[in-house]
Amino acid sequence: MSISPLGQSSASQCSVRGISLIMLLALSFAGHAQEPAGTPDPRIVTYLEDRVQTNPDDASSWRLLSRAYRNAGNIAEASEAIQQALKLEPSSAAVQMEWGFIQYEQSDLSGAASAFSRVVELAPESDYAAEAKQQLQQLPAPIKDANVTQAGYEITRFDGSQIMQDRNLGVFSRRPDADTELPPIVASFDLGVLYNTNVALTPSSREFSMVRDSSFQMIASPKLEYWLYEGEVWRAGPVLAGDFTVNTGDSSGFDLQSYRPGVFVERSVFLDDVVIIPRLQYVYSLDLLGRSQFDQRHALTASATSLWNSGDTTLGYVSTNYTNFTDDGATPATTSRDGWTYGMGIGHTHRLPYRFLSAVTMGADLEQAEVIDTTYAYRGIATYVGGEVPLTSQLSLVVDGGWGYRDYHLSTVTPSRNESIWHGGARLQYLINDYWSISGVFKYDRFDSPNALFSSDRILTGLVTSWTY
Repeated sequence: MSISPLGQSSASQCSVRGISLIMLLALSFAGHAQEPAGTPDPRIVTYLEDRVQTNPDDASSWRLLSRAYRNAGNIAEASEAIQQALKLEPSSAAVQMEWGFIQYEQSDLSGAASAFSRVVELAPESDYAAEAKQQLQQLPAPIKDANVTQAGYEITRFDGSQIMQDRNLGVFSRRPDADTELPPIVASFDLGVLYNTNVALTPSSREFSMVRDSSFQMIASPKLEYWLYEGEVWRAGPVLAGDFTVNTGDSSGFDLQSYRPGVFVERSVFLDDVVIIPRLQYVYSLDLLGRSQFDQRHALTASATSLWNSGDTTLGYVSTNYTNFTDDGATPATTSRDGWTYGMGIGHTHRLPYRFLSAVTMGADLEQAEVIDTTYAYRGIATYVGGEVPLTSQLSLVVDGGWGYRDYHLSTVTPSRNESIWHGGARLQYLINDYWSISGVFKYDRFDSPNALFSSDRILTGLVTSWTY
């Protein structure tokens, strides 16, 4: 007995409906993955919504639902759906691929590049990897001078010369073998107004922003070292440092508050021609951008400063720090920028008897960042050199420059995101008295990478007044 199509059972009708919907899904999602295939059949969206309700642990259904939302132009809902899939299967190349498209639609080119790179890492021989490589090559270059913020030790500089400057505060200007009694406090305070062409570019971050913001900014940088214990050769006590900026206009989201309390212990070793000061210092850092917590950092630095009878100074250091960023991304197990940074370096200041060149400083650093998201892991080297030119008894010109290179050896981003880092600056300083000075400053930082997404620069110029005790 034959059965007419009109007389098919309910189960058969459901089966046909399911097969039809699957065919619609395949047709709807066919073609180039990044270009929307037009508004999908509403039945597809309804079907997928029912599937994730029935089986919320099915990552594939969440991924397909995200794609359906994306093709319909509902990017916010697509983002929510793919993040559910990421929680379930963060190591799925298909899920990471969709996540890359979503971030591209949200204009987060860095996030898109990271996700596509992750696809290549997870399934290097797959069709997904081939598509991901193509997408990496086709990602548009950022707007002119898009900014890149990188990892580093300090807020104001991108190499170990900042560590040497901090040691200048107490050790280089107040030698432990001086005839006069040393004060138990070493302090400085910088206050100024600068014009910053790239307020997002600071070493406290590993991410980059596609929107370049320039702004006048008020800056304040206090530093304090208190010798709670001071013996014949030993000193120990707390340290406190900070960096604060207030930007104008729409750049308030980059207002910086950086608090860095810590403790130190050091001793003086007196030899015939030199005083060597080994020092161990721990610093906890809390950084806020726009009044929201950005990261926390724990840093331990061991250094040895040599004060030569000739007036020269030499500094060697090794350092390690762990940074914990507040935002760990959609899947912390793979997208978190948290991790360890290791560094070591040496610097030397040579005093000269010349009328127009009183000192030359040079140094070099090695650094390695081990980060959960391997896109940000790198090995780097940095060099720097500077000179002091006395113009009068109260007026001097200090110039400095440097070059560094970072190899992002675990990144699969194409073109390579490896970068050269250039720095140059000058400071015209007028000494008002033994404690106060005022300076006109100019600084330039340049990140030069074959990948336009990771190229950037910054100019800082303005007036800074400094008090040192």
